[in-house]
Amino acid sequence: MPISLYRKWRPQKFSQVVNQAVIIKTLTGALENNQISHAYLFAGPRGTGKTTIARLLAKAVNCPQRKNFEPCNKCQSCQEISAGRSLDIFEVDAASHRGIDEIRDLIEKIKFTPSRAKYKVFVIDEVHMLTKEAFNALLKTLEEPPTHVIFILATTEAYKVPPTILSRCQRFDFKRIEASAIQGQIERVCQQEMIKIEPAVSQIIAQNSEGSLRDALGFLDQLRALTKNKITTQDAEYILGLTSQKAVLKFLNLIFSKKTKEAVELVNSIFEKGYELSQFIKLTIEEIRKIMLAKSGINSTDLNLDEEEKVKINQWLEIVSLRDLIMMIKALKEAEDYLKLSSLPQLALEMAIIEIIKPKDKENLNSIDLKSDKRNPRPIEISNIQKKHHLIQKKKIKSSKIQKNPSPKIKTSKNTSIDKIIELWPKMIEEIKKENSSLSALLKMCVPIDFKDSKIILGAKFKLHAEKIKDKKQAIEDALIRTYQQEYSVECQMVSNQNNDIYQQNLAKIIDQEQNQEDNLTKDALEVFGN
Repeated sequence: MPISLYRKWRPQKFSQVVNQAVIIKTLTGALENNQISHAYLFAGPRGTGKTTIARLLAKAVNCPQRKNFEPCNKCQSCQEISAGRSLDIFEVDAASHRGIDEIRDLIEKIKFTPSRAKYKVFVIDEVHMLTKEAFNALLKTLEEPPTHVIFILATTEAYKVPPTILSRCQRFDFKRIEASAIQGQIERVCQQEMIKIEPAVSQIIAQNSEGSLRDALGFLDQLRALTKNKITTQDAEYILGLTSQKAVLKFLNLIFSKKTKEAVELVNSIFEKGYELSQFIKLTIEEIRKIMLAKSGINSTDLNLDEEEKVKINQWLEIVSLRDLIMMIKALKEAEDYLKLSSLPQLALEMAIIEIIKPKDKENLNSIDLKSDKRNPRPIEISNIQKKHHLIQKKKIKSSKIQKNPSPKIKTSKNTSIDKIIELWPKMIEEIKKENSSLSALLKMCVPIDFKDSKIILGAKFKLHAEKIKDKKQAIEDALIRTYQQEYSVECQMVSNQNNDIYQQNLAKIIDQEQNQEDNLTKDALEVFGN
C-alpha cells in the first residue's frame, strides 16, 4: 500500500526537523547532558512537528548506539519505534480515549518496567480533550512517575490544559512553519520523488498550508495523484480552488484606481470560474498586509516579494494611507464572515468593494452597470450593490444619533406580542451587526418562538448556539432597547418537537420581513441613485 508523502518524509533525525530550531537546540542539549525531564508539554498548531519530535525524543532516550543526541535509526529499538511496533512506546489519542478509565489503565501500565527499552514513553496527543476526572487521575503520577517513565503531552489548545498539569511539565511552544521553509521542503521532496512542478507551485502550496508542513505535503500528494507527477501552476490553482496572485494584484489595482465596475466584474468572473471566494479574500488580505508592512517601513526583501509585487506595491505606496489599508482589511474580513451565510456569495465581495471605494457622486455609482449581469437580471438583484451603500449611509446617520441622544429605557408595553418582536427582528440583527458581526450571524440562526413577562424566548437548533447566546445576553438586550425602545430580557433554548412548528413558522415570517426590508431599501436606492 502506498505511503502518503507526509508519513514517508517524517523526519527520522533532529537535524531533519523544519523551522523549530529553538526547541531542537533545547532538547538535544538536554540529551547530550543527560538532563531529560520526566514530563514535557508540546503545544502549537497542527502540522508543526509535535508528534514527530515526541517520537524522535522517544527514540533518542532509548537508543543504545546514540551519538551525542541523534538516534542511530539502525538498532532494534529505533526500528521498532519508527515502525510503531515498540512495546515500550505508548501513543494515546486523548480525543477518543479521554475518560478516567483509560487513564487508570495507562497508570497500571506505568507500574511495570520496560520490556526492552530503557524508558517507557507515553505520548498523549490532544491532551486538552481529557475530562476533568481524567486529569485529576493523571496528576499525581505525572508529578512523581517511576524513574523509567517519560510523559510527552501534545496539544493544539494549551489554554485548556489545567494549570496543575502545566506546572508539572517542561513546556515547548511550537510555532507555525514559515512559508519559505515549507516551500524549500516541498521543492526537496519533489526533487527526490521525481515530481515535476512549475516554480510557482511550491509557493502556492506553502502560502495556503497555513504554517502546517503536514498540510502542505498533503496538498502535494493530492496534486501528484491528479496530475501524474507533472504539476502546473494552473493545475494547483484549479484543484485547490485557489485564484492566482495575478488576479489578486489586478483586483487591488482596480480598487486603488477606484474602478468599481471593473472590480465587480472581476469578482463575478472569478466566482463563475469555480474558484473559492473565501480563499480569494484571504489572499487579498495577505497582499494588503504586505502593503501595510511596506508602508510602515519594512524592507521589501523581508516580505519575500516577487518582482511583479515589488513594482505594484511601490506604485500603491504613493497613493494609499495606512488608515485606508486598515479599513480595507476590516471590510474584507466582514465580507468573509458574510460569505458564510449569504446565498449569493459574490454579493459579500461586491458590498466590500462599494464600502472601500465609496464613490462620492451619482455619476460614479451609475457606472456600476449591473443590468448587464447575466447571473440574475431581476430588478431586486440589480440594486444589491447600490442598496448596500445606501444602507451603510443610513446606519452611520442612525448610529451618530444614538450616540448623541441615547434613548432612555422604557418599560415594556403590555400589548407587545411575538408578532411585533418578529416584525422588527431583522432590524435588531442589523443593530447588533454594527458592533459585532459574528453575533449578528449567530442571531440569524436563532428565532423568537415565544414572548412572555417581558422576556423573548429564542429557539436554537444546536446546543452550541444556545450557549453562545447566553454568553452574549447583555449585548443582545442592549440592542433590543435600541431597536424596540423598550426593555426586554432574552433567553435561548433548544428547539424541541413540541415547538419546532412555531420555530419554522416564525423563521418564515422573519425571512418575509427581510425581503420587505430589502424591497424598501431598493426603492430608496433607486430614488437616490436614479433608475
